[in-house]
Amino acid sequence: MRCSLSCAALLFTIALPVFPAENLGSSVFPWPYGIVILAEEVTMAPEEIVALLTETTEFVCEQWALPLPAAPTDWDQVLQRNICSGSTPSYLARRWISELDLIWWGCQLSWGAKSLTPLTVVVFPSVERLREIQGSWSVRAFYGEVALREGTPDHMLYVYPAIAIAAPDIECDTGILGHELLHWFQRGSLELSTLPYILVEGFARLTSERQLGTWTYEPVAAAFAQTGGLEDVPLALVYDVGASFAEFLWERLGGLVYGYLGWGAGGCHGLSRHCESWDFLVYLFEDMWEERLEDVELSEADWIHYRAALQRLGTVRAMLEPVLSPTAMQRLERIGSDDATLVDLFEFWRAAETTPPEPTEAAWEALAKREPTFVQVGVRNACYAAPPPVYPVAFQGMDEPRPEALQALVDELAAHRLSGDWSAYYALYVQLVRDLVAGGAVHEE
Repeated sequence: MRCSLSCAALLFTIALPVFPAENLGSSVFPWPYGIVILAEEVTMAPEEIVALLTETTEFVCEQWALPLPAAPTDWDQVLQRNICSGSTPSYLARRWISELDLIWWGCQLSWGAKSLTPLTVVVFPSVERLREIQGSWSVRAFYGEVALREGTPDHMLYVYPAIAIAAPDIECDTGILGHELLHWFQRGSLELSTLPYILVEGFARLTSERQLGTWTYEPVAAAFAQTGGLEDVPLALVYDVGASFAEFLWERLGGLVYGYLGWGAGGCHGLSRHCESWDFLVYLFEDMWEERLEDVELSEADWIHYRAALQRLGTVRAMLEPVLSPTAMQRLERIGSDDATLVDLFEFWRAAETTPPEPTEAAWEALAKREPTFVQVGVRNACYAAPPPVYPVAFQGMDEPRPEALQALVDELAAHRLSGDWSAYYALYVQLVRDLVAGGAVHEE
């Protein structure tokens, strides 16, 4: 999809940074539906980022028959004066504006019969840097409240609503961008934001796969359909199984599926009436969904990919990467290939559970930065329940006090690190990886 004429006109005007935020080491650029913040040393051209953002937004709206947001006609003036006419920024908003120099606050985009809050897209130089600043190694990109710098929670600078993404991912995998942009639209509509979590993530995952022309979720979903049902989808498989079920709905309803889910005419919200009860939705469609997957041929490698998804090996790798042995890394590469076998999976865990040589100072530091992720993953696990809850409920515990028992384990981990007891540290660290991240699915056989 080509960039629109209005986008092309905008690109012509922003060849150079227009809102430098020097105290953050960042530069800020407008795009038709918000702003882009280039965090730190991002070398990707802003014109290219804006073009990809605009093209992907148009793709997402066209794919799901959603209205295309309409930017204010005086967008440049909105950015210059920071706030829209008639808006009164709060103290917190003024603080953000002060720290970022010039940013709007309280403006709304026209979005069909609704309005939509402009989106900030924060581009980091690498996934590693994104994870460091957000303090979580369980994410690659995300939509929500994005931190712009490191620090304690009371002294960090956040933007919302925002997408956090790494420049290399924008360049090589625009499907991630489509996934997160759909979340922006979902959260901008009350009807769509109250869909079950599995549909929220399922439609987002399907969006990215359609953008790339791939179906990587299908073998995982087909394997799951032979072993479980939609009423008990594990958290680790929400994306894959959700995408498959979303595709099933798309095949039945076509590009108007979101119209039936949340934008129905005359105030009728179509399927969203049923989505309030996941059990009823399963009752209506599970048999037909499973029948659709019966003809999917699964190889031995497909079953290993299913188990890898169930064990969240992507996050496992991110948590262990500073000290993973070459043998473990080789096994991971084979697990992701078409030659994967069950032996590769078992041998990876055997290598991962073997205490490596004592790490360098840099590796110690890298592991220390990953420790808070255990609490985040543990809280997320506790907040999830099958059948999949409504999206806002899925993360309702994220801002609650950390569970004392889990925090005690992380404190014990830090104590081993500070005392230099590598053997005790790694034994506890890999146990937390196995039990919390992989979800106890490692040795089920």
